[in-house]
Amino acid sequence: MVQNLEKPLQEIPQYLEGFSFHESTGQLAVASSNLTGRDWDGAVTIFDDAKFAPNLPHLDYGYKTEAGAKAIEWINESRLVVSTDAGCLEILDLKERPNLENTLRLIEHGDMCSTVSVNKQTEQLLSGDYDSIIKLWDLEVDMSINTFNLHSGVVHQVKWNQNSKETFGSVSEDQHVMLYDNRKDERPALCVGKSRMYFPTCLEWLSSDEMAVGLSNGDIVFYDLRNLSEEMKSIKAHAKYVTTIVENNGIIFSGSEDCYVKGHDIKSFDSVYSSKNHTDYVKCLCVNPKDNTLWSCGWAGQIFCHENTKKAQ
Repeated sequence: MVQNLEKPLQEIPQYLEGFSFHESTGQLAVASSNLTGRDWDGAVTIFDDAKFAPNLPHLDYGYKTEAGAKAIEWINESRLVVSTDAGCLEILDLKERPNLENTLRLIEHGDMCSTVSVNKQTEQLLSGDYDSIIKLWDLEVDMSINTFNLHSGVVHQVKWNQNSKETFGSVSEDQHVMLYDNRKDERPALCVGKSRMYFPTCLEWLSSDEMAVGLSNGDIVFYDLRNLSEEMKSIKAHAKYVTTIVENNGIIFSGSEDCYVKGHDIKSFDSVYSSKNHTDYVKCLCVNPKDNTLWSCGWAGQIFCHENTKKAQ
């Protein structure tokens, strides 16, 4: 659970799990965790200027969490959602700085809540957990309105299709990539693909009909939903588990447990960017909408802005 702080946050946890940029202001919200004794705790921190993150003296908002903070996204101009190791979704409202108000706690997951996605058109939320469950939440009624129990392994990511307010995808350790359409009452889910040897770890929508999926062996595979009978195209992007992928300006960027951030041209699949600034796992990639720059965070407590990402390295 998330608590209001009567005292300033004393430290920012080392393990940066996820972050998200505010669409209009460029504020950076960070979810992080730390192992304290036998238990994990964490924090939600917000920086008005991303270049100062994650330095504590430049913190503009800070909250200590009793469980590790996993994934975070902005809902609208002044609200955020964060998922936690305790299986909760916490809705936070920005108040007079440095205060965030915990206005809603959604508790229905039975295990670690690993992923969250916000539909900006409807303000509906998706969440997935380590117990293979996906939930759909409606903030107008402050409750879940659907539960999807179609995976048999850890749900690593669930993500709305930004080009449609009714469709989303998910990836799981059961090796399945799933597509969902809320407009269909019967059989709303379709298995897009199943990896034979390695499991999918993350996904990114490239268009309304195309998605990229990272795998546990370091590959990235591409799905054309209009023709699933065609052989999938793939890139050997990393030597280890792909943790995060994001598309920007025709380049698919990826982060991995091999500590690299890499970029590949979507059309040619040529390598156009490679960086090993991180000294531990890369956990999340985001694009700052204010200036279209690529950012990464990871477990060594590091946040980097990747400049000149169009140049081959």
